[in-house]
Amino acid sequence: MDIRERRRLRRERRQRLHITSVSVIITLLLTLVLVSTLFAQVNGETPPAGEDQVGEETRDAVDVPSDPPVQDDDRNNQELLPPELSIDKQVDEATARAGETLAYTVVISNGGDSAAQNVVMTDTLPLELTYVEGSLNASGGIWGHTSGVITWTGSVMNNDEVTIVFEADIGENTPPGTTITNTAEAVWNNNQYTDSATTTIVDEPGITGTSYLPIIFSPPPEPPNPPTLVVSRPSFNNTWVASWNNPGGGTIGYELQESFSPDFSNPVTYDPGGALSTQIQHELGINNEYFYRVRALNQWGASAWSNAVLVISGYRDGFDTSINNWGIRRTTYIERVQAFHEVRNNNGLLIMRIEDSWDWGIASPMVKAPSPP
Repeated sequence: MDIRERRRLRRERRQRLHITSVSVIITLLLTLVLVSTLFAQVNGETPPAGEDQVGEETRDAVDVPSDPPVQDDDRNNQELLPPELSIDKQVDEATARAGETLAYTVVISNGGDSAAQNVVMTDTLPLELTYVEGSLNASGGIWGHTSGVITWTGSVMNNDEVTIVFEADIGENTPPGTTITNTAEAVWNNNQYTDSATTTIVDEPGITGTSYLPIIFSPPPEPPNPPTLVVSRPSFNNTWVASWNNPGGGTIGYELQESFSPDFSNPVTYDPGGALSTQIQHELGINNEYFYRVRALNQWGASAWSNAVLVISGYRDGFDTSINNWGIRRTTYIERVQAFHEVRNNNGLLIMRIEDSWDWGIASPMVKAPSPP
């Protein structure tokens, strides 16, 4: 087979394939038309071809009633109300004590149909109150605090409200009976709206709630009886020991007092714990009279004071103070040496006479001496 024959066979094959493809396409189109017609009939739809079918569509359209006329909406005929603002100020405590904290709430409401723009609220705290840092908050807008003045700026939408809250401390020196009045003012469109909240300062807080007191079936124990106190005489180094007995009654400790006066004014208090004695030592000085007393302690209180005991310690005057009551006297000019002393008329006065022109007489104070060993 030569080249020309091959070319001829190829042309015939392409022609047959072209005819076959066109036939298949036509067959598919006819099939689609048939299927669409059957589908429309099954669903009650009118095929898009034929004058009779158009007539059916026209006849069916005549049978459909026309739409009712559009009615006016009554709300469209109503006039929108302008913003209607109001302000409400509340405080959490009607009565309080000095030093307590108050919580304030300010509510700005708009009952109109339009929003109120650029509303400004100002709350100047009275002198009795101090703003609590960080307590200011609001549900919208911009808020702030400067030098005791609370401010808020923002919009209040129609039929809506804005809530502002903050806290303030009452001054510690605010006297009872003082009424603290805190006023909030809102300004919008040259209109002012104000409201106030008041708190009265009292001595004692009011009782808010229920208290349940314990039931005591027996009275608490009495404080113990007072102990008996004994103090030893001072030793050579001016040391002595105070001791006492245990009076019972659940005693858990003792309290010992020391004073230079029998009425125990300006006493020095010792805490010996649960011991029944304590050692005391003092430097020698011009004050050598010490008074002591002791009492017992338990968990319910303290006993009465014990008997008072006086201790006379050693005496020493360093002449470093002007309150030692020493006296200095010069003798006469009689050129005669003669010295004597006497106690006159049992009045406790020591009489000293020195007849010497060169000597002086020194009179010491009358003080008690410790008991001899």
